[in-house]
Amino acid sequence: GEVRAPDRLQRWCARIESRLETILSQGLAQYPGPQSLYLAMLLGEKAVMSTEQQNAFLQSGTFHIFSISGLHVGVIALALRKLLGFFRLPPRSRVILTLILLWLYVQITGNSPPAARAFLMVAFVLTAEDFQLPANSLAALSGAALVTLLLDPLQLFSTGFQISYAVVAALILLGRPLAEHWLERWQPFRFRPKPEWHWRHHQTDLAGRKLISTLALSWSAFLASTPAGIGYFGLLTSGSMLANLVIIPLSMAVIYLGFSSLVAGLAGISLLSTGLNLVAAGLITVIERLLEAGVRLPGMFFTAQFRAPWLAPLSLGLMTGTMLFGASVQWSPRWGGYWPPAGLLLGLIILFVKFG
Repeated sequence: GEVRAPDRLQRWCARIESRLETILSQGLAQYPGPQSLYLAMLLGEKAVMSTEQQNAFLQSGTFHIFSISGLHVGVIALALRKLLGFFRLPPRSRVILTLILLWLYVQITGNSPPAARAFLMVAFVLTAEDFQLPANSLAALSGAALVTLLLDPLQLFSTGFQISYAVVAALILLGRPLAEHWLERWQPFRFRPKPEWHWRHHQTDLAGRKLISTLALSWSAFLASTPAGIGYFGLLTSGSMLANLVIIPLSMAVIYLGFSSLVAGLAGISLLSTGLNLVAAGLITVIERLLEAGVRLPGMFFTAQFRAPWLAPLSLGLMTGTMLFGASVQWSPRWGGYWPPAGLLLGLIILFVKFG
């Protein structure tokens, strides 16, 4: 039954969502599987997946790509900033308009808690950057968490809140410093002066830097999310780091294509929108095939659970605390360098996790 009638904003969001769904569905009538996943990734609609598909995404640790959360909101925010940059708007006007449009996107896709949390994170970061305030990613994350809890204190006990903030904190506390540490040692052409580099030298250096940064961020996210995966989902997705290295860039490409399709469709360029949808559907098919083949590899995942339910939030808290301490001492070799989080995870698995 209907508890209460939708207000004017909700009715408007429903109409816009229907319009956006029509644009994203152009040219995909013959591909219902990719179409369903496409709409889930862009509009947060429930994807119609077979049991095999669900298992593949769960066991590979990549099911998060179907929840409108940090990945989606972040990519849409970047796309909006690039789009608005063509209009030569002043920085403050650009960030205000970006946040307004991003807020509307979150409302249109259902205003789910993960999307709302991601919007607050992006809002704090963009405001600090474009208004030339002292930028501090950890402070922005803390501010977003505070506002979230002021609006809904019970979110503190939700799995999504705990995982999302623990993972983002890990990216800030461990991922960035570790990437910088590894990049200092990346010197593929150390004996060749940089002014003498050819295009292949620059491209090799750039590709290596991107790969190193991605590896560092993926490793930190894996450390932070594994205790939650074991405690809340009963899975140790040991292959999730490798899977996300491949799947996240492909998913980002799908989201960019979907955003471009929506812009083209709203501008009345249906042919371009249809072409972009078909390319996105092709990428989604590639993602499916890769994951279905990947989860068959030995060691990609294990069924596992903690010996007591309270160990899951405790492990998540210990991991975050370890990363906070490591960042506070600048990951000094005196305190084990960058290894304590990995050692903690290994100890938790050996002592407190049962398999099967």
